[in-house]
Amino acid sequence: MQVWVKPTAHFQTGENVTIGGKLIDSSGAAITNRNITFIKIYDPSNTAFTLNSQGELQTDSEGKFTSSTFLNTSTSGKYLTIVQAANSNILLPPTIGSAFFYVEPKREYKVYTNKFTYDIGEIVTITLEVNSISLNGSKAPVSGADVSLKVFREDGTLVVDNPTLTTNANGTATATYTIGNTSSDYGTYLLDVKSGLTSAAFKVPFFDIKIKLLNEKGTEAKKLSTSNNLSVQVLISKEGSSGDVSPVSGVQVSAKLKSNSEDNSGNLITTFSSSSFTESTTSTGTYTSSGYSMATVPSGKYYVEVTATKVNSVKKVAYMEVSTLNLELEPIFPSKDLTAFLKNDNAQIGINLANLATGAVYASNQLTAAQIVGCKKDGKD
Repeated sequence: MQVWVKPTAHFQTGENVTIGGKLIDSSGAAITNRNITFIKIYDPSNTAFTLNSQGELQTDSEGKFTSSTFLNTSTSGKYLTIVQAANSNILLPPTIGSAFFYVEPKREYKVYTNKFTYDIGEIVTITLEVNSISLNGSKAPVSGADVSLKVFREDGTLVVDNPTLTTNANGTATATYTIGNTSSDYGTYLLDVKSGLTSAAFKVPFFDIKIKLLNEKGTEAKKLSTSNNLSVQVLISKEGSSGDVSPVSGVQVSAKLKSNSEDNSGNLITTFSSSSFTESTTSTGTYTSSGYSMATVPSGKYYVEVTATKVNSVKKVAYMEVSTLNLELEPIFPSKDLTAFLKNDNAQIGINLANLATGAVYASNQLTAAQIVGCKKDGKD
């Protein structure tokens, strides 16, 4: 005989309970129209309550039966259900099945951590709260409540399995978890209390890097001349609990200057080792390299590849150009109030040309044979 409790195996005090079941033979076939001799429920004090007695209940066409409603759930604890069905052969003993269910006062469960985002190797403090809720809605802490806690990584790996945390006089219980020091320890973690009664989450976010290329004056410059020095500045941060960002310290940073290619596999010009980077003393997550002279670097396009490592490695690139001249084009509109040309208008383009090494700006009479060699519309030739 199969016996089950409806709608669940956990109830609140005062909640109605119904017992159901199914009678089958040794082959698994349903036994129909069979008398249920009795259904009894024993409360935590072992007091017996009879729901249905002889002749009141039979199995249906699927071999199933459903009891009348049990109302005596005022006592918290474990309840035992016994179901007895008559045997077709009166000389054989009856068939008996059983099931358990639990009753407890209406409670509110909460779980939270001491912050939302953590770094590798940090300790997470987890707090559980259990409060009883009265009929008028007032809450009171529950002391001595046993609560189970599980913590999962986002890939489903179980990292904490604490079957019993007992609340104190304030209705709280605490646990700690030390985050590991491997790349797999980054990500989102889920806290689960009593198999889904309540849950929460915390994150160990990957850090993000931003690159600034600086000249010897500390000014950001994506185009340098052979008279300049190049420094690489890296800003490293991670996402905070409310979408804000916070700096990350203790990161090992290195960089490589390479000649540009479509697949970023250019020839190595120089390496900025981790020892050449200095972390800001103001804890802003800023790391700046020593300068590198561009005197021997030919004109052309280059990129800087930065690697930042703190257990996990993150790589990013920034592009730059080496040239003795800086050329900028500026459209000259018919009127200062216009910011576009009309169709079939003759467009005029102004040229601004400066020497990057000296800073000198060339006058119009110093420019000869300037011509437009290509034109694009919406980024297309």
